[in-house]
Amino acid sequence: MADYSAAAFAVLEHLGISQAIVAGISMGGYITMQMLRDAPGRISGLILIDTRERADSDQAREDRTKTIAEIQKQGIQPIIDAMLPKMVVNEPRRMPFRRVMMAATALGMIAAQRAMMSRPDSTATLRGVRVPALVVGGDRDPITPPGDVRRLAALIPRAQLTIIDHAAHASSFDQPEAFNRTVTEFLGMRFGSK
Repeated sequence: MADYSAAAFAVLEHLGISQAIVAGISMGGYITMQMLRDAPGRISGLILIDTRERADSDQAREDRTKTIAEIQKQGIQPIIDAMLPKMVVNEPRRMPFRRVMMAATALGMIAAQRAMMSRPDSTATLRGVRVPALVVGGDRDPITPPGDVRRLAALIPRAQLTIIDHAAHASSFDQPEAFNRTVTEFLGMRFGSK
């Protein structure tokens, strides 16, 4: 996660951006939490989507090791086909999201699994957040269910929580109108954007 965080900050440096509202979905949430550890003063706002603060359990790490072995043996397609129903419940949006997932490479998916299995717990990091924060989850997300999202939101002082109806793990893709409305309202209320 530290490498991903450093890469994100390098992009901000390249663009001349000293502070940013940072959003992360799923693994992107883990990267966002790492960015908070690395340079909290550079984060002016926070949006965490379909993610959790806890490190992987022993079982989760074992499952990721099995996933890596399956990718090495069979490629990415079987993993994507198994994951797709957990990602999107809105049937017309499934095939477009599958195309997004199929753009990944085997090496990229393996690197992501290894990064996620070694990520630290972010409970203390989130308790220290002092910027406006929005936490979003899907009501049908089997990967980070609503209970996990509520627990995460409760750690952040004054965080706004939204559970999106009829959405799975990729809630922003599954229900884009509801997601965009939630984010727009949060930005307008907390940062004065229209």
